[in-house]
Amino acid sequence: LAETTGDLRDARDRLKRELLERGHVVLPDRPLPLVGPQLESAVRDCLERCVLSIHLVGSVYGLVPEGAEHSVVELQNSIAAARVEETGEA
Repeated sequence: LAETTGDLRDARDRLKRELLERGHVVLPDRPLPLVGPQLESAVRDCLERCVLSIHLVGSVYGLVPEGAEHSVVELQNSIAAARVEETGEA
């Protein structure tokens, strides 16, 4: 369950709670790093462990990690999309 911007935090929290109540493991299971390369690595690690990725995208661009050119939301989405293209897996 990808991280979101503040405008969708409540919706993400509700969805996370529901998934956990139904016995699913929700990743990331710890805060993502706020430095671009480390964040990208952490997102890739989560995607390797998951069966499905869910990305809620709102109207706010969001935080751009140190050393990155794009927001956390955009980076997560781009990395997930690239993984699908490369492997056919979410």
